[in-house]
Amino acid sequence: MKPICVMTVAGSDSGGGAGIQGDLKTFSALGVYGTSVITAVTAQNTMGIRSVQGIDPKIVKDQLESILEDFPIAGIKVGMLHTVSIIETIVSVLKERITCPIVVDPVMLSSSGTSITTDEGMDFMKRELFPLVQLVTPNIPEMEYLTHQVIQSEEDMLRSCEGLYDDIHTPILLKGGHRKDKPCDILYEGEAFHYFDSSFIKTHNDHGTGCALSSSITAYLAQGETLIKSVEMGKHYVTNCLAYSYPLGTGHGPINHFWMDKR
Repeated sequence: MKPICVMTVAGSDSGGGAGIQGDLKTFSALGVYGTSVITAVTAQNTMGIRSVQGIDPKIVKDQLESILEDFPIAGIKVGMLHTVSIIETIVSVLKERITCPIVVDPVMLSSSGTSITTDEGMDFMKRELFPLVQLVTPNIPEMEYLTHQVIQSEEDMLRSCEGLYDDIHTPILLKGGHRKDKPCDILYEGEAFHYFDSSFIKTHNDHGTGCALSSSITAYLAQGETLIKSVEMGKHYVTNCLAYSYPLGTGHGPINHFWMDKR
């Protein structure tokens, strides 16, 4: 039986915990075949990002078209896009070719606080890319940027979801991990809110958490699960990635994408 094929469109993480490398590990752990489109190369380790170099948009387009011409892609995760020209390229191809579920993780800052997508790029992404996809998965700092609202409470989270949905008409999964009181994620589909609670796991080894959540949701959607079930299963997967994470390096170590095999 042929495996289900999925794609990640994101930046390369030289430390291996997030980005393209993290997404491919997630796909493998969840039993789907991962392909990749690299949009940028980063020089980074557990201490942070040293430098970023965007890929020529023509090469990005060639990667996309090469994969779509040869693989039956059933789901796409989009992460770091870095520049407006790269986002324009992605949007132009997706508009013409894609009918499968797309999940966008609007990466703006690394976990160390380094900016990896330009302000202009984020604005363009919100305007042109978000309306094309099935789910957007911002964390609280990204949501504050996208909505120009301060988010400190559950009520703030709900209000920001409603505001962004009115702009993009796309389901939103607002990740609550930055809230110290209650790390609850909230899914808003335009009519109802769905809550995904989890216990707070105290660890410094959390690099790649957001990438793993968006790519795991993509993998489950590609396998035919509903959006709510995909989020629920993705949350379970990532919670255990954190619980069994690695103490590598001297900064934020990586999560354990293969915890199911290594418990």
